[in-house]
Amino acid sequence: MGREAECLVECGAERDETRVLLEAEGLVLRGALKGTLRLADLKKLRVEGDALTAETPRGPLRVHLGAAEAQRWLERLQNPPSLAAKLGLKPEVKVVQLGPPDAELGRVLADAGVREVAAGQAELAFALVDSPAALLQLEKSLARLPAATPVWILRLKGKNVPVGESAIMAELKRLGYGPAKTARWSDERGADRYHRRS
Repeated sequence: MGREAECLVECGAERDETRVLLEAEGLVLRGALKGTLRLADLKKLRVEGDALTAETPRGPLRVHLGAAEAQRWLERLQNPPSLAAKLGLKPEVKVVQLGPPDAELGRVLADAGVREVAAGQAELAFALVDSPAALLQLEKSLARLPAATPVWILRLKGKNVPVGESAIMAELKRLGYGPAKTARWSDERGADRYHRRS
């Protein structure tokens, strides 16, 4: 969800300055306190004074963000943006699927009410890169897009996948694209948005 803060965090018996990231799956603690507190594990979420508070499996949580920022985080946790919103999908956006159609992606696009168009008219592109062959096809697919069209790359997660995130990033860099944003697609897939560098 794209917010982060360096602040005092109290979690169970632990207390220290920690970097906290607000993500779709919950809160990620990095620094003195470490770990991920999944949204499902954050019970009785509320703002008390200057802190976002919750009951967690690790004990009571207090994230001292300041009252206004704690309220913003609470609202994001209670009303997370939809996948379509995170991907920038609106009915007026012209979208293209590069490569063979993917049923799951097709459902997401249909649910968002976007209009699918030919590659040369696209304002936003999606490509599923789940094999070495799909990675090799990227150069030809991206060449058909207008120069300003960003592309979401859907990739498999995990250590033993046929094509890893670093290989995809290296190929896109070679083709003149840089990473811009990441979104959680599902437990099996990640989504990374790339823009052509000027």
